[in-house]
This record gives sequence, C-alpha cells and structure tokens, in this order.
Amino acid sequence: MDLEVTAIPYGDPVLAFVRDNSSRSDLLPPLGERVDPESRWYGAKKDGVLAGVASVSSVEKLARVGEICVDRGCRRRGIGRAMLQRIVDDSRSEGMTRVVLTDVDLRLEESKGFAEAMGFRLERDGIRMEWDPRPLPPAELPDGYELRTYREGDEIAWSRCINRAYSTTPNNTDYTP
Repeated sequence: MDLEVTAIPYGDPVLAFVRDNSSRSDLLPPLGERVDPESRWYGAKKDGVLAGVASVSSVEKLARVGEICVDRGCRRRGIGRAMLQRIVDDSRSEGMTRVVLTDVDLRLEESKGFAEAMGFRLERDGIRMEWDPRPLPPAELPDGYELRTYREGDEIAWSRCINRAYSTTPNNTDYTP
C-alpha cells in the first residue's frame, strides 16, 4: 500500500469526506460546529486516493487534534495511525509540549482502542464545554430558587452531586467533602 500523509487545504471535499465517514456520536457537537476550517488539515492518500483526513489546531504549547476520519472501507489499515503520528511529529518539531484528542468519543471501543494504541490516555471524561462569550438570556427561576456560586458549607452536597454525575464515566472517582 502506497500511503502519503500531507497537508491539504480545507474545503468542500474535506467537509464531505468527514460528513460521509465520521463516526456517529450523541456526545460530539454537530459536524458544522466541530469541523474548524481554520485548523491545519492533513490528508492521507492511499494509492493516490483520499483515504483519511485529520485536523489540528495549536493553542500556546498545546496541539488539539479535532478530527481523525478514515474512509469506512479503509479502516484498520494504519491510515489513522499514520495521520496521527504525522501530527504528533509535526507538533513536537514546532515546540508543542502536549497533543490532545478532542472531538473523539471514547465511549466507542474503536476510538478508545485507537487512542490507547497510539499512547494516549484518558485524562477526564472526554466532555468539554466551550463558552461562546455572547450575552446570556436572563434566567427565570421558579419561586423559592436562586442562582449562586459555590460557597463554604456546600461540601457535602457538592460531593454527592459530583459523584452522582460521574458515576457512569471511566473516571469514576469517589469525591469526599
């Protein structure tokens, strides 16, 4: 197999490739929200035909891999591994100290196995919220309720809430007050 991984421009062919070949997940944001045209994109061509795409963006010393997508008919042939290795190598040569996988649902065994085989480890539960700094609508609460920040005295309720929220995640930790 002749495999070449090179930088490619983002455009409609890349978006169509990701749309047609990405794993479906209720955890990941919709495609239009998670595919970043400003990221650096890599393409893997097998015998001259596009077989995979991947994206990476950099923030300070952190490289964030946003997409790793391999043609459904070409999986388990080292294409994703080759793209991720190229991203890791390029990131290291550019002075990045960490490479993280974002937009990957590690509840999917194939995704989790791939990440672990490449030497990545799960640090958190894989869910991240990014805040869009636009004004929030006013909150309307029922009578008797209020919004407030955490304060001293909330320790017991907080630990119960966190333990319940994370009880089914891989990072199930027993938080105490």
